[in-house]
Amino acid sequence: MSNARAVGCSLLLFASGLAVPAGAADSSLTVTVRDNYGVIPRATVRVTSGEMGASHRATTDDAGVARFPAL
Repeated sequence: MSNARAVGCSLLLFASGLAVPAGAADSSLTVTVRDNYGVIPRATVRVTSGEMGASHRATTDDAGVARFPAL
């Protein structure tokens, strides 16, 4: 029996459309994607603003971490 494991992962996060005062710093988001076996590297993560409809994509690194530096 093979120890190979196939994981299909789709993570969709909805960012709330909060009003940000002019001159305020951008928000950032860091997420870790994991399942029952551990972290999931190379997973595609998409953050979508429900109010504005803007969408950002990132791919997790070897530690399962995806970063969105400026939302």
